[in-house]
Amino acid sequence: MPQRAQVQPQEIPPERVRRHSTTDGREFPPERVRRHSTTDDRSGILVEELTGRCRSLTQERDILWERLRQQTKREAHIEQLVHDLQTRLAKLKVLSDHRQNRYEQLLEAYQQLKDVTDAELAAQEELDV
Repeated sequence: MPQRAQVQPQEIPPERVRRHSTTDGREFPPERVRRHSTTDDRSGILVEELTGRCRSLTQERDILWERLRQQTKREAHIEQLVHDLQTRLAKLKVLSDHRQNRYEQLLEAYQQLKDVTDAELAAQEELDV
């Protein structure tokens, strides 16, 4: 029986070593390395189906991300509108208070003028009699 030549393990260049957080840069064990084939031998799932599913999930993720971005944008716009309305309401409240105070001052001045006028008319009537 002919002897087989022994194969020495070759060192893999660092740029070709697969990295994974659980292996800390070491090469994956052979049972964990995916082979490029048309089907996964263990489950019979076609690689093309998985690729299509990944693509559709990526598209769905992008759509959901865009919706979330738009919703966040709308919420920020609504918050800005609420803030602006609150600012305007505060200004109107100050203006309303100012006008209320001014109205009360004018009413008091009118009452004083009326009292003085009534007193003058009463004095004039006494002089005329």
